[in-house]
Amino acid sequence: MLVMLGGAVVGAAAALLLAPCTGKEMRKHVCHMMKKKGIPCCKEELEQFVEDA
Repeated sequence: MLVMLGGAVVGAAAALLLAPCTGKEMRKHVCHMMKKKGIPCCKEELEQFVEDA
């Protein structure tokens, strides 16, 4: 049981250290890519999507 808990802690720490960018930056990037593909995107819609998920 302690090994599993230790693995979860190590995994969470690695995820935080290796994350490419913050959530705000990632949403901005996603919105930019959607607009680039011709899909309309606004900040409010993306924020609502994240809250609903």
